[in-house]
Amino acid sequence: MATKLIAPRMGEGVEEMTLMKWLKQDGDTVEELEAVVEVETDKVVTELPSPASGIILKTIATEGETVKVGHVLARIGEQGEKIPEQSNAQPMMKEIAKKPKKEKESSSTTRSERDTFLSPWCGR
Repeated sequence: MATKLIAPRMGEGVEEMTLMKWLKQDGDTVEELEAVVEVETDKVVTELPSPASGIILKTIATEGETVKVGHVLARIGEQGEKIPEQSNAQPMMKEIAKKPKKEKESSSTTRSERDTFLSPWCGR
């Protein structure tokens, strides 16, 4: 099943980004965490990593296009894999947007339970 490269939440208040340059094209092989695309927000220009190893099956967003957080930028998968037809304009992070906001997060909240965002200061 193809993996989606999704425009990540890159900071508080950052709701959209502009795709500046594709570093990989359709048909190129990528490794997980390898830089695939360069994006710009009102705060920073950064490279987005591939969420999986495989082949760029289809780049969906175009250079110069401004997309919202959650927009599918590309699909990554295996050679010859079919991509399901779907509206790419639909944000893929609807479930995050629909979560009710908690007054205070408890210290026992796990990383998977929190809204995560990409930041140049977060480590893996």
